Amino acid sequence: NMPRVGFVGLGIMGVGMAGNLKKKGHDLVVWNRTREKCLAFEKDGAKVAETPADVVNECDIVFACLADPEIAMDVVFRDDGILKAMKPGKAYVDCSTVDEECSNKIGDAITAAGGRFLEAPVSGSKKPAEDGTLIFLTAGD
Repeated sequence: NMPRVGFVGLGIMGVGMAGNLKKKGHDLVVWNRTREKCLAFEKDGAKVAETPADVVNECDIVFACLADPEIAMDVVFRDDGILKAMKPGKAYVDCSTVDEECSNKIGDAITAAGGRFLEAPVSGSKKPAEDGTLIFLTAGD
């Protein structure tokens, strides 16, 4: 049984990363600030969540690939954000482009809520994301 996987952030990198999870057979739930970016995934059988919290509620592991610290913090800490639904048994893998301070704030909040946190910036660009050949630089639980 594969864990149910969510993906938040379907930009240049996230589209390829989420696409590879779907290709590998994961039951995928997606969310993006611009809903139109979710439509291709919906056509391919993924569920589109209404909020980031809904992704956490429906998934065991949530990946995030967000453009900058401001967006990453908003998606986690907003009223309907990741943190609202985080609890033991859930995991958050942050592949976002953020600084150490942002990553530490997010990681501390996720773990304080009982979730597991993995800081996972990637090395690569759009093509490796599409090909599934990104290098993850990980730290955390």
